[in-house]
Amino acid sequence: MLFGNMSTISASYDEAISISEEAEKILAPIQSPEARDERFFLLVNNLMDFYNVKGMFKKAAESGKKAELLLPHINNVTFLSLYYFMRSFQLFTIGNYEEALKHVDISIEKYSTTDFPEHFHIFNKIFKAEILARSGALAKSLELIEANRMNFTKFYPNESNFKVLRMDSVRAFIYLKQGKLKESFDLISSTIDGFNSLFKKDNENAIQGFTHIVLGEIYEKQNDFHHAMQTYKKAEEIYNHIFSEIDGADISYLYKNMAILGEKVRDDFITQKYFQLLLKHFGRDHVRTQEVVDYLEEKSLQVPWSKL
Repeated sequence: MLFGNMSTISASYDEAISISEEAEKILAPIQSPEARDERFFLLVNNLMDFYNVKGMFKKAAESGKKAELLLPHINNVTFLSLYYFMRSFQLFTIGNYEEALKHVDISIEKYSTTDFPEHFHIFNKIFKAEILARSGALAKSLELIEANRMNFTKFYPNESNFKVLRMDSVRAFIYLKQGKLKESFDLISSTIDGFNSLFKKDNENAIQGFTHIVLGEIYEKQNDFHHAMQTYKKAEEIYNHIFSEIDGADISYLYKNMAILGEKVRDDFITQKYFQLLLKHFGRDHVRTQEVVDYLEEKSLQVPWSKL
């Protein structure tokens, strides 16, 4: 289990998963709660996080369920606070923002009773702000970020720190949705540069895909559809490179944007392609699928239900 954790230092999540799955095979058959429960609880929480990073969303959910079954047997508040944080991130990744908020609130409450360093407590609140932003509570999200941002940057003074860059991507997203395009553009451009200095092609991170979606939306709002499409395709390349499953909320958001942008540039092929991808991977009743349907119907355009 420790070896698996150490593998993540070099961003080798495939190796971390492989080693941790071996540990799971060893721990799973043990019947004695004293010998197994806490160790197994930590292990499946680790796996939930590792699977999330690699876009293995079904396996991440399965690990979360395994950890949830052990909750009545875990008394260590530090372990519990970690579980609720990792579970909230897993739920956030698939777009279940309501449940993600519930879990992160429990994590924040439990963190306050642990001896974790202060920056862990602040990061938990910053992550809650990220969930709020994605669920549309922009004012609450920005208020929470601004209340914690100064102290947060004291712990992470390096401008290319992953946690600060992630926070800045959320701020840029909020500014975008508030119509502050210049502020959003300046912030997301510097954030993308920061992430590019941290992550090379062989270890890209999913948050880089999100930053390109934000930049693409800025271009789109400026009617620069050529650069918007290029930037969305860069996000798609990142997701295709990282994720083994097409289930993440950001991917559905990207497909929705690209399907609508296809109509704006009068390219039926693009609209059909990404609408069909929404239908295939997320279903007819998914909120992003419905947003494309609503947009096309509002424009009195035909919805491309038939397959290519």
